[in-house]
Amino acid sequence: MKVIIWLILMLCFYSIYAIGQNNLYVCGNQFLKKSILDKYPTFGDSLKEKERLLRSSSRFTLSTSSKQITSPIPVIFHIVLNQAQINKLNGITGIEERIDSQIAVINRDYNALNSDSVLIPIPFKPLYANVGIQFALAHTAPNGSSTPGYEIILTDSDGFNLFNGFGSGFGFSSAKYASSGGANAWDPESYINIWVIDMPSAVVGLTVPKSYIGASSNIPLCENGITLSYGVWGVQTGDNQYYLYGKNKGRTLTHELGHLFEIWHTWGDNDGNCPWSGGDDDGIADTPPQSNPTYGCYNFPLFDLCSPSDNGIMFMNYMDYADDSCKYMFTIGQADVMRSMIGFSGESFSLTQHPELTLWPNGSDTQNIYTIYPNPTNSSVAIVFNKVSQNLISIRIINVLGQVIKQINTDGTQSGFYSFDLSNVESGIYFFQVIFPNKIETNKILKI
Repeated sequence: MKVIIWLILMLCFYSIYAIGQNNLYVCGNQFLKKSILDKYPTFGDSLKEKERLLRSSSRFTLSTSSKQITSPIPVIFHIVLNQAQINKLNGITGIEERIDSQIAVINRDYNALNSDSVLIPIPFKPLYANVGIQFALAHTAPNGSSTPGYEIILTDSDGFNLFNGFGSGFGFSSAKYASSGGANAWDPESYINIWVIDMPSAVVGLTVPKSYIGASSNIPLCENGITLSYGVWGVQTGDNQYYLYGKNKGRTLTHELGHLFEIWHTWGDNDGNCPWSGGDDDGIADTPPQSNPTYGCYNFPLFDLCSPSDNGIMFMNYMDYADDSCKYMFTIGQADVMRSMIGFSGESFSLTQHPELTLWPNGSDTQNIYTIYPNPTNSSVAIVFNKVSQNLISIRIINVLGQVIKQINTDGTQSGFYSFDLSNVESGIYFFQVIFPNKIETNKILKI
């Protein structure tokens, strides 16, 4: 049995290597599921039961077109790279630029605000969904200290193995433990953990969702989260920046977050078989049947074995493998699944309950503890004080050039709530300053 498992893993590695030679980069989840099943056969039954309950859930009556979740989910990036790799990203400045652009991308993609949605073919436009999930960088760490939303772990290693690592041994697990040269997860019930590493293969991203955690897989909760290749995150803005071909617009993380919220590849990882001939499917009614992943860019319509007529396959779906510039939509069915995950009884509900972690900690002054909400925002932003604010002089919003674009002076009038209309402000990064007699507290906000 051990020999068989070894041969299967070697075949997977060979397949990944061969794919990589042609710039056909892949998500590691199709290999992850197979590897767990090879080692723990009962995992398949457990996963099928979870998926059956998920797909048959009465929670699928949500209206994704009219309801929107506004509480931002805290995101923490664990950047585990060596110095040469950090240099390829242009150091701290380059890392922060990628993080900011990446947060903007996923907020647009998950809130139907991506400008390239105009490219969706007319027959598929009615299926274009607003998932309604917002994300923000974590600014309060588990111990209460401040954080920029990322940590950098300098390693001597060139990268991490897809399998046979520390911990569970699945899905670049060594990157998720400080004791093996990686970074420990922050509470997965409160933060989305994203490990940015070097992946010495054609795999550019991999997600361990909640459904993969448990006794049937021997994967612990601390491995729940996403690993990304350091060559695919953020948006490329210059010719000399390091990015993998076709993966330069931040859509790899859009794809992996889909897995985190329990949606799968549009072709169902079915090895060329159609759902009616022994193949698996993604379980989503409004994604057309598909036999294999799509690489590169194509013109509509594109047909394959499972959708040989009508509108063909939905190659522009975020859960396919097309280049970043040629993916621009989730469907209503996909959005319903993801929204059910963050709903009251969903397995990721707890992630939406900690918007305070996206704020910079304000010390022990409970009188002037406040929440800036929502952040990111696409219309207005408010500051809500824990109690009626004391000694507040003014509140202002400034742009990256230091210019004041919005300001409220209290003039001795104290309140617990102040709101700013940003509907006519351009998308981008701004700074929210709360000014007291002896200090100015600055918080970063994102207009999407």
